[in-house]
Amino acid sequence: PGAGLGPGAGCPNAQAAAVDDETRQQFFDETEDLRRQLFEKKSEYFQLMSQADPDKDEAEALWSEIFDLQRQIQDKAAEYGMTPGYGRGGCGIGAGGCNPRGGCPQAGAPQAQAR
Repeated sequence: PGAGLGPGAGCPNAQAAAVDDETRQQFFDETEDLRRQLFEKKSEYFQLMSQADPDKDEAEALWSEIFDLQRQIQDKAAEYGMTPGYGRGGCGIGAGGCNPRGGCPQAGAPQAQAR
């Protein structure tokens, strides 16, 4: 029951292949709640941005929360010896990461949805 956030779903990554299955599973178990929160915040953000006149302050607050959740997941991945390359949608960790087809949350630009 995940959101397609498995290894190899992003960019090819030799480092990811070096992480054993047990370590990988521990990482996914430990970050399940963070990944769920990230998905929910991104859903809220995209719903807000689809409105005719989205509240800029609310959008900025949501984007800040998204960034913080992504950073927490990245930090936890680093603890487990994983580098960027985990996640759907491109080169990044978590639900989306930095997508070569769209913007990058770390750069403050909205991101294209994975196809």
